[in-house]
Amino acid sequence: MPSPSPSPALAIPPAGHVLIVEDEAHMARFLRTALTHAAFDSTVLTSGEAALQRLAQQSFDLILLDIRLPGMSGLEVCRRLKADPHRRHIPIIFVTTYHDHQMRAQAFALGAAEYLAKPFQVQHLLGCVTRHVTLAAARQSGLPPVALLPPP
Repeated sequence: MPSPSPSPALAIPPAGHVLIVEDEAHMARFLRTALTHAAFDSTVLTSGEAALQRLAQQSFDLILLDIRLPGMSGLEVCRRLKADPHRRHIPIIFVTTYHDHQMRAQAFALGAAEYLAKPFQVQHLLGCVTRHVTLAAARQSGLPPVALLPPP
């Protein structure tokens, strides 16, 4: 008797499309390379204004956001996105040079999903990205998050 086929609900979640908002070229390349090696698609933008314009036209599964950006800060970008009912569901992971607790607390108060201070371990970054893309996919599908994880 053939074994039953695996349920599609138990499949590994599809790789997400990540928006990287980072004005330092070397850090943007590093983040994009790390995501590409982990099978995520990514788009890089260098300002908060450009990010908001792109997000008005295109959907992303997650945003990696620097705090210190030219013009509009990453904190302001986060505040605007979390106030937007069409975009507030997108998880935001801050990737920043700020190590102080006040900045971290402010980021979480605005709705950040994670806060990674540079330098950080690439495995930690990828774990955070994978976790939040999986959780977002589960919310959208109505499935419990554990149903989207690969079998042990």
